Amino acid sequence: MTVKFVDVSSRRKSQKELRKELLSLIGDDPFWWKQDNKKTRKVQEIGRMLGADSMEESRPLDAIDPESFTLVEYKTLQNLGYSEQSIHEALGFKSPSKWLNWRKERGFCIREKKTQNY
Repeated sequence: MTVKFVDVSSRRKSQKELRKELLSLIGDDPFWWKQDNKKTRKVQEIGRMLGADSMEESRPLDAIDPESFTLVEYKTLQNLGYSEQSIHEALGFKSPSKWLNWRKERGFCIREKKTQNY
């Protein structure tokens, strides 16, 4: 497989620690969010630090060689939850038109625009 993933073990470790801190702050209080105090602000701060949980952020793609990249790898990345944009960025395509032409040349899924008959 030509796809390589960036090592994010240190980031995951820090996220694990942040989640533990978050759980200790919230504890058994189901109404923690109703209070406006240091604890609530700290919970919100940790939430921002953890950020969105997308594949691009949790397991970023390294550069991919477009000459050896296969349709199977493409579909695998999509099934893993990677966006099309993160895949084409890893392949090194700057413009959407180059990305589209590259996909057409190799027979990768190209959605045709549906036309309606009236």
